[in-house]
Amino acid sequence: MGHLARLMGVKEARPYWDRLRGLYETHTTETQLCDGLADALGRSAGKEQFDGLVELLLDDSRDGVRVMFIPDIIRVGREQGWKVVESVADDPVLGKEASYRLHQRDLRRRAKARREARRNR
Repeated sequence: MGHLARLMGVKEARPYWDRLRGLYETHTTETQLCDGLADALGRSAGKEQFDGLVELLLDDSRDGVRVMFIPDIIRVGREQGWKVVESVADDPVLGKEASYRLHQRDLRRRAKARREARRNR
C-alpha cells in the first residue's frame, strides 16, 4: 500500500491533498503506508498546502516520518520554508536533516559568491 500511496505524489493530486492528509493522520500503525502517504503529501503540495505541511512537520506524535516533509517545505515555502527549517534545527528528531539542508544551502551560497567574485575581477 505504501508504494501506491507514493504514486499520489504528483501535482495533479493537489485537489485531493486534504484527503491524503486525512489518510495520513488516521493510519498511524502501518509504517510503509505512513511513509508513502507522507511522501505523497510532500511531493503533491503547492503553496496552498504550505501551512499544512508545517503543521505535519511540527506534529511530534509521528517521530521520524516527519523528516520527509523538510525538502518539500523548502521547495514550496522558499524563504519562509527555510525559516521553518532553521526553527527545527535543534529538534531531536528533525535536527540532523534540518542541519544538513542548512549546511548545503550555505555551501551553495559560498560557491555562488566565489563565482561572482571571479567574474568581477
